Amino acid sequence: MIEGHIFVDAYFIDEERKTVDALYFDPQKETYHNQIIVAEEGDSEWERFLKTPIDKSGRLITLEDLYERTYQQLQEQKEIHKRIVLNAVSDPYLTLEDLNKTNLTKMLDVLFSLDGREDSTEEENRERLFLLKLATFEWDKLKDADKDFKKNIRKAKDVHEVLSLILNHLKK
Repeated sequence: MIEGHIFVDAYFIDEERKTVDALYFDPQKETYHNQIIVAEEGDSEWERFLKTPIDKSGRLITLEDLYERTYQQLQEQKEIHKRIVLNAVSDPYLTLEDLNKTNLTKMLDVLFSLDGREDSTEEENRERLFLLKLATFEWDKLKDADKDFKKNIRKAKDVHEVLSLILNHLKK
């Protein structure tokens, strides 16, 4: 807990569920502040966090609250990423003049490195692959594809496999 601040939100930020990101509001400065807390028994910040009321009724946060909020946060992030990808690929301002060798090369670089970017974590790469799969299901040309095609897309291990499945389906 940050003294003089109002609790806003908290959730785990790592897969191991060992680190919590807690968000607080400073009413005097009207600013938000994060506090990263190591979620280990015996850690003084963690123990203090669990014993500090999070609302005016005096309710304390529980591990169940944190797990639920973490799940919600991940779902919100997936939805945001999905919207970003769908907006990027459905840009209404893309014109024929934009379809030149340089831009098409960039598009290929982006597409074929979605799940293997060196500047990203493994989780971020998996997230982009997941978003590609979602976009595949929502693409008008594939919306009505059969169950086997959709099952194979879900099981695909990388971008190349997804694209191969799409191309084979479109050839039919």
